[in-house]
Amino acid sequence: MSLTKARLSALVIVTTVVGYLLASKSAGHGVDWVSLLHTVIGGGLAAGAASVFNQLMEIEIDARMTRTADRPLPQRKLPAAGAFCIGWLLAALGIIHLAVKVNFTASAIAAGSAAARAVPTTPESERRVASAKASLPFVVPTR
Repeated sequence: MSLTKARLSALVIVTTVVGYLLASKSAGHGVDWVSLLHTVIGGGLAAGAASVFNQLMEIEIDARMTRTADRPLPQRKLPAAGAFCIGWLLAALGIIHLAVKVNFTASAIAAGSAAARAVPTTPESERRVASAKASLPFVVPTR
């Protein structure tokens, strides 16, 4: 559960449900509860995958931070290769589920969100990303 950051994924699901309900109301039609259920399932899987990928990118940093040092990857309770496989499995299941049961747009949004969440989020890792951008200005536009 801590590999997928279940509490963070739950927040993603809550905001998804609220957004879905508000969109249904503003469109002037009833809630399609089956579609909402499939949106929650696919979105939850994709959110879990994004958290796994994020933790994979920050193993060393998480090991040095008190708040994150007890996560499974810094503690070596799970090999990085195993987490990588879990992340891809969750991502594939979520994205495919959304494409088949909801629609392509939901699937594409989940894929983009999972990819964006895999970007490093700590100040130290942000400096690494900034250094990479500076060294490759022709590939990654800087501000």
